[in-house]
Amino acid sequence: MKADAEIEYEIKAIIGRANKGRAKRYVVEWAESCGGGVTIEPADGLHADLIREYELKIETAHAALAAVHAETDKIDDMDRMIAELIVKQKVSGTVSDWRKGVEEEFKTVSDIRFEEVDDVTRDRVLRDQLGMKLRMILELKKDDRRKGRLVGQGFWEDIYTTGVNPYS
Repeated sequence: MKADAEIEYEIKAIIGRANKGRAKRYVVEWAESCGGGVTIEPADGLHADLIREYELKIETAHAALAAVHAETDKIDDMDRMIAELIVKQKVSGTVSDWRKGVEEEFKTVSDIRFEEVDDVTRDRVLRDQLGMKLRMILELKKDDRRKGRLVGQGFWEDIYTTGVNPYS
């Protein structure tokens, strides 16, 4: 009796790992010539070169991510927030361009609206979810000033309430 010849199928890429216990398994995306699709296959059924290529990609990605984390750990919370707002709100400029306007807005709102509370009040506000959600909006003014606008979500306060022109 003859042994069946091993049939090889074309793999488009290894796209993930799905280890189960000690058994190494990989998520495989199959080439269209093999019907396409995605399956989980044991490591011993895959070419060692494909596995090495995938593991190298993963190591490279982890190293790059570690480098990004190392850099972002050096950034203070304010700079990180401004950088995220620039991207999310799709505005031009750098963190240093926006920092002064954002800091001024935090100081202004803090001086007008925020008050220190005791631990009991703080715990009650947190427990009962009485705090107001705030949102920072980055605004490029006509005179090229970059200004932060800290707003309470769901609230509108005009000049008569705050004494501050909301359009300044």
